[in-house]
Amino acid sequence: ACGFAGAWTGDPEKPRHCMTLSLTVNYVGRATGERLIAEARVTGGGRRSFFANAELRDERGVLVATATSAMRYRGDAKA
Repeated sequence: ACGFAGAWTGDPEKPRHCMTLSLTVNYVGRATGERLIAEARVTGGGRRSFFANAELRDERGVLVATATSAMRYRGDAKA
C-alpha cells in the first residue's frame, strides 16, 4: 500500500514504479472481520524518493497493523 500510494499517477499510460528502501510494520491488533482494508498516504519526499505511512484495518474498523516506509522511484521519476 505504501508503494502504491507513491507510485500512483492516475494515468494508466504513464505508470510509475518504485522499490522499498525501508519498511517497518507494527502488528497492533487482531482482525475480527473477513476483509482487510489498507490505506496509505505519502508523507514527504522529493524527486527520487518518498516516505509513506499505512494502516491495515478490517471491515469493522479494527486496527490490525501500521507501516512506515522509505521508497525510491525506479526509472524516470517525472512521470
